[in-house]
Amino acid sequence: LSRQLLCSQQYTLWPVVSGNPFCFSIAEFQVVTGLPCAPLPEKYVSPDFKFMNPAKDPCWKRII
Repeated sequence: LSRQLLCSQQYTLWPVVSGNPFCFSIAEFQVVTGLPCAPLPEKYVSPDFKFMNPAKDPCWKRII
C-alpha cells in the first residue's frame, strides 16, 4: 500500500483506490495479500464492514 490512513480502530486499514476509501481488517489484509501478519489477540473478532460508509467514519471526516 502506498497510502494508508491512521484510524482510531486498531487492526484496521482505510486505503484509497481511485479516490474512493474502503475499509478492511488486518485479518482480511492477511488473507488477500498472503503477507505474514503478527498473531492477532485470541479474542480478536474481525469487524463487519459490509455496511460501513466512509463518509460517516469520524477518522475519515477529520482527514478530508
